[in-house]
Amino acid sequence: FFFAMWSLMEAAPMRFVGRVWRPPSEGRSLLVQATIGCSWNQCAYCDMYTDKPKFSVRPLTETLQDLRNAGAWARDTPARVEKLFVTDGDAMALPMDAWEPILETARDEFPELQRVSCYATARNVADKSDAELRSLREKGLELVYMGPESGDDRTLHRLAKGGN
Repeated sequence: FFFAMWSLMEAAPMRFVGRVWRPPSEGRSLLVQATIGCSWNQCAYCDMYTDKPKFSVRPLTETLQDLRNAGAWARDTPARVEKLFVTDGDAMALPMDAWEPILETARDEFPELQRVSCYATARNVADKSDAELRSLREKGLELVYMGPESGDDRTLHRLAKGGN
């Protein structure tokens, strides 16, 4: 399985800007870059996106085409895409009108897809309404990685995560 996923990442024409990061638990996930960089990019402990230009949302047409290209490749190989990780540092910053087609295309292209996940900042999660978060969950976004959090104001200030 791992070889098939590695081959998919090598053979499918996926486009990435700069280094791409993912949590260790996403090691067997297909990666698709929907944003470039991190919308906050000021956390005291993180330098993962300093090589990127200013944060931006990647053109939706490119993201969807990458998913379709990977889906076409996967159908012609023994690879099964069960997990999708939407990169970059804060994909939750995507507006709903981008998330919905990404999740729909992923479901259409990868019938064995079990989970979609992404990185997020607390601010961008809080900016979504309860109804929007529920809709994302219902459409397949099941896991959001937010990094270290704390209820202690002094610790939050030291981490410089931009939330309170």
